[in-house]
Amino acid sequence: MLILWVMGRVGWLPAFALDAPWCYPLCLVSMMAPSLYVMWRSHAHVTRKLRCDWLATRS
Repeated sequence: MLILWVMGRVGWLPAFALDAPWCYPLCLVSMMAPSLYVMWRSHAHVTRKLRCDWLATRS
């Protein structure tokens, strides 16, 4: 997740500099990857498909 997030954050500058608009959505999704992952894990925890002990400590 960290690598995806960093690629999204760092990828904006080359995407703008090289005029590659197809990279913009990829960078946006990469930057949102950690939040999407936590949402997916919390949904799986609530539906009892997966146990995540670290969700209880997260506020």
